[in-house]
Amino acid sequence: MSLLPRIGHSFGVSEGTAGTLVSVYAIVVTIGSIPLGVALASLSRRWTLAILAAGFAIANVGFAFSTNFVEAVVFRAVGGGVHAAFFGIIFVTAAELSGPARRGVALAIIGLGVTCGLAFGVPLGTALGAVFGWRDIFLVASGLLLIAAALFAILLPRSRPEPQSGTRDQVKTLARRPVVASALLITLLLTGHYLAYTYIATFLHHVGLNQGGIAAAFFAFGVCAAAGSALAGIAHKVAPHLASAVAALLISGALALIGLGVQPQSSSALAFVGMGVWGLGYGALVPLIQSIGITSFVGAERLAPSVINSSFNLAIFAGATIGAAALSIGPPTVVVLAGAVLAALSAALLGRQSRTRHG
Repeated sequence: MSLLPRIGHSFGVSEGTAGTLVSVYAIVVTIGSIPLGVALASLSRRWTLAILAAGFAIANVGFAFSTNFVEAVVFRAVGGGVHAAFFGIIFVTAAELSGPARRGVALAIIGLGVTCGLAFGVPLGTALGAVFGWRDIFLVASGLLLIAAALFAILLPRSRPEPQSGTRDQVKTLARRPVVASALLITLLLTGHYLAYTYIATFLHHVGLNQGGIAAAFFAFGVCAAAGSALAGIAHKVAPHLASAVAALLISGALALIGLGVQPQSSSALAFVGMGVWGLGYGALVPLIQSIGITSFVGAERLAPSVINSSFNLAIFAGATIGAAALSIGPPTVVVLAGAVLAALSAALLGRQSRTRHG
């Protein structure tokens, strides 16, 4: 998202129009995650992940060499489809390879990779993009994806394909009330996060932080998010629903602190503390949510990551859309506090689920 102004300028479109690249990507992932998860369930995990990583690289190369905005949108849509399939498989593969006893650790490791990629990849890509150009960044990413594809093909063990009949049974299970309720709760929580996260830079600029201060605040978020992902591997062994409720409370409290406590001309230290606590909560949520899906979606465990993948991207789209509407009628503080309210509501519902499951 940080490269959108440069991308829009290169194609001669506004930053708002360039945002279509993000919206299209998120919509494709939201719609495609479950169908692609079903379609690929009976294929070898090893070769499916290798081919998808290579496909992602090809989509990025196509995007980097796009000559007009329409081509760029098409290649981002293709990338979204690959993303939908990849993240629907990678978490369940980690859970299968690790076994029940080590599942929490495995999911935490994958979650740590995702969190660190988002937390540190964005500022790194921004910095490199300013020096080399956004197209070069996507070409470098393509090279890394090809290396990942080779590692998947070499290092992953062979897996026995899942019977297609079992997959059909899991699809039917997705319509059950507990599964739908869990998916909606996850979407609600993530919408609260992305509602604030999408526009937090706007808020920080509004209260007087310069670009260096905003970058430092995001760095604090990233470092603490990495720590949160590491801690989630331990929390998983206790109770994922309760741990997720605590993480949601951390997010809600941090957003309330930022929205109410950080004012123009106030100390930037409070913003850094709030961003750090927020990052700690969000970093823990990434693997914990996957754990909730795999343990709560009884009868549809292998499709849980696909459902959660859809929830993540639906939340990204909803958060950005709702936030844009809120900013049109009020200051950025409204968006941050709205995110705090949604996170608090989600924490209460997760706590209730935890009490129900554990008596």
